[in-house]
Amino acid sequence: MPRFIAALATLAALTLPLQVLASADPGNPQPSTSPADRPSPASPDAQPASGATAIAPPDARDMAPVVVTVPEPHIWTYQKGNSKVLVLGTVYPEPKGLSYVPASIHRAITQSGAIIGPPWFDFTAHVNLFNILPIWHAARGALYLPDGKHLADVLTPAQLQQWTALKAQYRPGGDVERMRPMYAGWKLYEAVIKHSGVAVESSIGGLIDKDAAKYKLPTVDAMAHWTIKDPKKAARAFQPSDADDLACFQSILDAAPGLSETSRTMARAWAAGDVAAMTEYLGSHQILRACFATATDDAVAKQQGVDSEAEQRKAWLAALGTAAAKYPVVFTSVPVQNIIHPARQIAWLQQEGYVRVDGDAAPTADASTTPSTTTKVTVATPTDAGLGASRH
Repeated sequence: MPRFIAALATLAALTLPLQVLASADPGNPQPSTSPADRPSPASPDAQPASGATAIAPPDARDMAPVVVTVPEPHIWTYQKGNSKVLVLGTVYPEPKGLSYVPASIHRAITQSGAIIGPPWFDFTAHVNLFNILPIWHAARGALYLPDGKHLADVLTPAQLQQWTALKAQYRPGGDVERMRPMYAGWKLYEAVIKHSGVAVESSIGGLIDKDAAKYKLPTVDAMAHWTIKDPKKAARAFQPSDADDLACFQSILDAAPGLSETSRTMARAWAAGDVAAMTEYLGSHQILRACFATATDDAVAKQQGVDSEAEQRKAWLAALGTAAAKYPVVFTSVPVQNIIHPARQIAWLQQEGYVRVDGDAAPTADASTTPSTTTKVTVATPTDAGLGASRH
């Protein structure tokens, strides 16, 4: 969920009566007899639109887990002079059941003097009880198709055919047929991930925070912060163009059949610290970009006259510079695909003169910090029938 809409939802929950929230919450649609709530042509009980042939997909089955003993995610080291940055490569989705800090991450944290937070553009808004309702409805309007339309009214026959089959297979919940395509795709994405036997919610950030708190390591805020002057106008900016909306939706439809295999493969290689396997896999596969979040967040940045990428780079490097001036070793995390194919923080580090140091990423293990060999996490196997490999 884009952060500005999520922030409005949180604020609404604190300020609005429950009956208003119930009608405004896109995850809790209320019964209605209006034309906008007619049964969708793409629903399981209706006929597909003209030109679309219904497909009877196989039932989606939950992936069977495989046991991985003592996961050891890889830590990369980047150095410039006497300054070192220890980088955890992260994956999403993660293995299921990760409830402790793996030893490799723990060693890197305890070796560091500070933790650099992730780059992001943090939009905040000055709102109060008198303007939260119109703002919330403006934001909610960005999530749903206008004029009572349904997905069947805006998708091409080919898209509707893909969508109908995938929806029937993975059964995304909620009132998705009235959502804009990119947000309906987001619901489908979550449903596929849930089916895949990997973790829908990421836990590694919380585990890192807990370990940092234990050893009293500061976490340096590296986000770019911006206060929105006209929240209602900004909320309307969340309405993406039709072209961007459908392009995002199509990318999710195309990736969905291979998403389970990609998630399982990367989670297994990540848990084993198998850089070669991740590198080989990413040579022929792409990680699905969260277009459903970035398209809308970028729209708000554009509406505010802000260069989101440039501001994020500036804020993250400033945080790194502040920490590196005080501590010779700092820790951060970066999506593994941005390490293997340098982008974002890794590209910024390289532009600042940092170079990767091979073979210096795993300090000698301290027996007192190494988990018992009986500790296990579950990761989905790649053997399930019905969902083969996909090159997307």
